[in-house]
Amino acid sequence: MISESFLRLGFYYHVPAVWDGECVRLPGFLGRFLDSLAKDCDQLICFLHEAESPANRSLCDYTLRSANITGVNFGFGIPLCLGYWRKHSDSLTFHHAEYRFMNKIKFIKDFIDLHEKKIDSLSTDFTKDNINTHLEKRYHSFIKHFPYDRAMLMAEIGMFQEAKREFANFLQRNYSLKNIYISYLFSLSGLLHYDLVNPIRKLKEKLVAQ
Repeated sequence: MISESFLRLGFYYHVPAVWDGECVRLPGFLGRFLDSLAKDCDQLICFLHEAESPANRSLCDYTLRSANITGVNFGFGIPLCLGYWRKHSDSLTFHHAEYRFMNKIKFIKDFIDLHEKKIDSLSTDFTKDNINTHLEKRYHSFIKHFPYDRAMLMAEIGMFQEAKREFANFLQRNYSLKNIYISYLFSLSGLLHYDLVNPIRKLKEKLVAQ
C-alpha cells in the first residue's frame, strides 16, 4: 500500500530514447535532468518514444541510473509534441519550414566564410564552391519534396484529410504510377482513420537497406 506521502511523477517530452535490455539511454542533457529529478520523488515514470533512425539512436549516449525511474515505451514514432502540431498546423506551412531550413543553410555558409582558407586547404574536392553547390542542391530538393514530407508528417499525427490534400499538391508536379498508388493509400487512410502510408514506407526503406 502506498502512503499518502508517496510522491509519484510522470514525465513526457518528445525526445527519442533507446531501450537496451532493462536500461534506458537518452541524450545526455535529458538523462541527467531526469536522474536529478528522481532524487526528489519516490517514483518517476517517463513516457518516451523509441529512437528509430541511426542518427537519433547515436544521440542517446546517457544511461539512466536512478532505480526509481520507470520507462514506458511508446514505441517507434516521430518525436513531436502531437497536441502542438494539431493546434498549430500553420507551423507546418511552407513559409515556416523554409525559414527554418534557410537559417540552417545560412549558419553553414557563415561558418564557411569564416574558415574558408582552412576548408580549401583540406583537399581539392572539399572547397567552398563545392559546399555551396551541394547546399543549393539540398535546398532545391527540399523545395521539391516539401509537400511530400508534409503529407507524411500529417498522416503520422492523424491529420488525414490535410495529408491527402498536401500529397495531391505533390502529385501535380511529380506524376507517376507509384505516386498515384500512394495517393490511394492516403485516401484509404482517411476512410479508416488509420495511417497506412508511413508503415508501408518504412517497410520499403528497411527492405531496400538490407
